[in-house]
Amino acid sequence: MVGRATWKGFIKLSLVSVPVRAFTAHDSGSEVRLNQLHAGCNARVRYAKRCPEHGDLDASEIVTGYEYAKDQYVVVDPEEVAKLRKQSDKAIAIEGFIPPEAVDPIYQAGRTYYLLPDGVAGNKPYVLLREGMKQGGVVGFTQVIFSGREQLALLRPVGDLLVLSLLQYAAAVRSPDEYVGEVPREAIGQEELALARTLIDATRINDFDLASYKDTYVEKL
Repeated sequence: MVGRATWKGFIKLSLVSVPVRAFTAHDSGSEVRLNQLHAGCNARVRYAKRCPEHGDLDASEIVTGYEYAKDQYVVVDPEEVAKLRKQSDKAIAIEGFIPPEAVDPIYQAGRTYYLLPDGVAGNKPYVLLREGMKQGGVVGFTQVIFSGREQLALLRPVGDLLVLSLLQYAAAVRSPDEYVGEVPREAIGQEELALARTLIDATRINDFDLASYKDTYVEKL
């Protein structure tokens, strides 16, 4: 059993729609979470919302604001923010296909979903799309609405699956050009470069298997 889907919708390519179910790739059950407790009775510590001038606050007394200057805020109406959120149209609309290396890993947002066909009708178009992408050596670039926001994503064939990986917008990632000036300029001789290549070749991992590496901290904890 694969569990409960976190999202259901369609992959859309031109006039073709593939019904799919999405499952988060992140396994939160593998994490060990620790809580703060009162040493006297082991009751879990709670954090009250408190105003420095008026003390503890009820939820009805709290509003949302944006700090436009030091300690200066403008109150934001939640209803106005809600209007900015888009209603999900349940579609992963492929805008086009690109080489896998066209998007640098620096833009990966760290949220990945496994997509499975939703019903018998989706089986054949699912497989056709997957195999077509494999043979073409491409991935699909798409925009999808998750959590009320339009997000960028890559649709990739991984083994027998189609996988959706969310991306950061370019404006949300610092450009490496900001740090290039901090890298020293050093003259490198051919013998030194040959030695570096020898060390790299000697430690090359030909049969790399990420699954062979375990989170020893979690295991020990």
